Amino acid sequence: MAHVFPIIGDRKVEQLQRNLEALDITLSDEQVKFLESQAEFDIGFPMSMIGDGSDVFIGLKVAGTFQKIPYPAKALGPPEL
Repeated sequence: MAHVFPIIGDRKVEQLQRNLEALDITLSDEQVKFLESQAEFDIGFPMSMIGDGSDVFIGLKVAGTFQKIPYPAKALGPPEL
């Protein structure tokens, strides 16, 4: 699942209600792949310096212990009913 989140910046209650209704939309895997292919995702600082999760950054290994969560972590989706 992609890291796609609705952006709500409404000025009127009606706009907020329409945007909240959009939360019911579920994208197929094919739609997600298409959206993700349109622009390269930059994970940003500090993760771009630390790495992709395949190994712990050497500068952090001396600081403590770590629990690895591989990137990209699966994004949360709507609950399965």
